[in-house]
Amino acid sequence: MTMAADIHFDCRACGQHLEAPPALAGQTLPCPDCGQRLRVPRLTVPLPAERTRTLSSTARIELPSGSVPPQPPPRRVVIKRPKGA
Repeated sequence: MTMAADIHFDCRACGQHLEAPPALAGQTLPCPDCGQRLRVPRLTVPLPAERTRTLSSTARIELPSGSVPPQPPPRRVVIKRPKGA
C-alpha cells in the first residue's frame, strides 16, 4: 500500500511554508505561525517563479489526536449520450 505524499503550500497571510497530510485536503484550519484561517489545498501548490526569499522552516499541520477526517460528499456522475445513439 502506497502512502500519499504530503501537500505543500504557503500561508497567504504570513508566507509560512506549510505541509499537511492528504487527509486534511480541503479543510479550513488556522496557520500554526500566524493563526490566519486557511484552506488546505487538494494538491501541492507550486511556488511562484518570482519568489526569491529562502524559507527557513516548514510548519507541519497534523490531525488532532484521535480525530477522523470528514469524508468527502458522494460524487454524482451524469453521463449524457448524444441524441440518436
